[in-house]
Amino acid sequence: MTQTITAESTRNVLFIALELSTSTWKLGFNSGGRTHIRTVEAGDVRALLDEISRERKRIDVALDEVIVCYEAGR
Repeated sequence: MTQTITAESTRNVLFIALELSTSTWKLGFNSGGRTHIRTVEAGDVRALLDEISRERKRIDVALDEVIVCYEAGR
């Protein structure tokens, strides 16, 4: 089942999708434009937080909300 979220308001929202596996974590970032994909080593919380911080700086707007979803296999 696939669900699509469409943001039609003027709120600045950062969507973060996480795919958590035993060797790597894939991170997908979208704030209404192009999706940016990053990969970090599994369990490296510091790298995860650094990537989130980097993405927030890249979009360079004040965020009203951050929405995170994740998929953990098995």
